[in-house]
Amino acid sequence: MARTLAHQLDRPLLVVTAVDPLLAEAGRAKYGNQFADENAASDLARFLLEGDAVAQDFTTLVEIGAPAESLLRAAHEHHASLIVVGTRGLGRTKRLFFGSTALKILRSTDRAVLAVPHAADAHAARFDHIVCGIDFSEPSLNAARAAVELGRCLSAPVHLVHAVARIAVPQTWDALAVSAVDQRVAEATSRLKEVATTLGGATPSVSVQVGDVADVIAEATSEHPSTLIVLGLDGRDGHRPGTHAYRILIEAKAPVMAVPRPK
Repeated sequence: MARTLAHQLDRPLLVVTAVDPLLAEAGRAKYGNQFADENAASDLARFLLEGDAVAQDFTTLVEIGAPAESLLRAAHEHHASLIVVGTRGLGRTKRLFFGSTALKILRSTDRAVLAVPHAADAHAARFDHIVCGIDFSEPSLNAARAAVELGRCLSAPVHLVHAVARIAVPQTWDALAVSAVDQRVAEATSRLKEVATTLGGATPSVSVQVGDVADVIAEATSEHPSTLIVLGLDGRDGHRPGTHAYRILIEAKAPVMAVPRPK
């Protein structure tokens, strides 16, 4: 997936692997100072070349240390504009299914992260559709700006999506609840259209649906096999990733680009 995006954007690709410090130290003690580095570099190059033919040049880097910290350090030192990680963890429960390395990176990064789920089509020729979730918070508006800029670079249409929550009321109040939800949908649609006109470039299409945020975004992506989801990384409560973003990251079958709040 990183190769696909690097090729579309004509950007260089740096592929990083991290070697456990204790393993590296043991290798150095027995075989010499360069044992861990040389073997890891050789294994990484072989791993990359055994897959699909590489579409463009790439550079490999071996870091000694914990995976998340190593990748963040490499991204900083090499001025990366995007970090790409897989999201399938090694845990056996759903809570741990989202990789701890990906979660640590999302909590600490100062640059965008492309989280690639196991179910994503890594052989997709290109990203030809971008869906951006909007809740009108500043992080989501920043994500919308990033989505439009990315859409311009990829020549891909952008679709802004907002979810209106259902109102749980006693059955006798159903008519009032439906009326209230319809009003919220109308207000959100008007507001979303206004946002779309302020983003510059080609004006994104918009839609407002009733339901859970993750379900609404999943529906918006289902019609396009090469969709990229873009989300704001910071939640309204200050947590990172926010509650909705975390659920989407866990459940999405399409790649998700999480965009942090600019400093």
